[in-house]
Amino acid sequence: MVLLDGGSLPVGEEELDAMFTILDPTFIGYLTVQQLQDFHYALYSSTIDNDQVVAAVDQVCGKSSKGRCDKQHFLATLLELNRRMNLEQKLWWDFKVLDKSGTCTISTKDALFLLKATHGEKFSMHMWNAFMKSRDFSNDVVSFHEILMWLCSIPDGPPADDEELKEQAENLDTEKLREEYKEHKKLKLMQEDDQMLLTDYREKEDYRDQFTKGSKRKYNRWDKGGVEALIFDDGTDYEENTIKARDRVRVNDILDSLEYKYEMLRQKLFRECIQSHVGETFWSTMSESEQQEMVMLLDIKEKKFRKEYQMDKLGALAETAQTYPHRLVALIGDLIQIHESRKVDDENHRTQLISDGCTEDEVNERLLKSHQELIEGS
Repeated sequence: MVLLDGGSLPVGEEELDAMFTILDPTFIGYLTVQQLQDFHYALYSSTIDNDQVVAAVDQVCGKSSKGRCDKQHFLATLLELNRRMNLEQKLWWDFKVLDKSGTCTISTKDALFLLKATHGEKFSMHMWNAFMKSRDFSNDVVSFHEILMWLCSIPDGPPADDEELKEQAENLDTEKLREEYKEHKKLKLMQEDDQMLLTDYREKEDYRDQFTKGSKRKYNRWDKGGVEALIFDDGTDYEENTIKARDRVRVNDILDSLEYKYEMLRQKLFRECIQSHVGETFWSTMSESEQQEMVMLLDIKEKKFRKEYQMDKLGALAETAQTYPHRLVALIGDLIQIHESRKVDDENHRTQLISDGCTEDEVNERLLKSHQELIEGS
């Protein structure tokens, strides 16, 4: 068995020479990364990441080798792979100790101290800075896979002293506070924008209600009292307490009723979406006015984004990312022709069930189940 500081291999040197020859049957003089990875698995029955194999070959054979390991470096490369495999297992548990949130991530400050603890006196600020530059968001949390290769690699650059480490840790704390302040400021601005939007909407709604009410009052005076009642308008409704029954309705009355119906459906859907988004428990602790304000704010945003054709922002509204269990037919109903046809089918089905000996309750239960399957999309 070969024993070195980098680890141990369960074979002797002569056996390794023979194995290299077997792995290189065409005598090209080198092994590829894939061949090394397969051989390592045959030795330990444990898979090592391809990136680790590439890094081991680069470290032992040099980057100029282009991922090729010759016979001269075969033993050293295998020992380096063994070292990385053993270190990776140990580092996982060290990482989990620092993962206080249980999200398989740690802070950048914890990542700094993990690198320092792993590399010891060889810890280099040059490697740390290279690691930070390699990240898309330098102040974001660090995952195990992201930092693993840096932990397993041999540090380059001059060793860092305690003062440099302390200064870097303080810089990370300062940067974290700065980012948290930015997020707080951003959230506050969003809340202020929402409040301004809500206030502006309420003012417009109040004006529209007053204008509509005034227009209807004037039209009522002219309709019931003629031009004289309109000229001598004293600000009150003409025969305000008199309600006349009508034997017909106008098209506008129907359109107003439909608009009211669908607006109520929208409000109901918005309320259910928000309730699902914030959770049943939190929703139940809110007052009626708070609930209504959230519904109104979502309603305003939805109308605004749809009117401006900002479908990306409309789809990004977290409250609307809900799956509704019913089809559209459950909300607005069928067209009249389809509705009449379905009524005939239901009656025929009812007749058939009764002739088959089903009771009235059984017939009603089956028809109800059929209707529920229809609106639920079954």
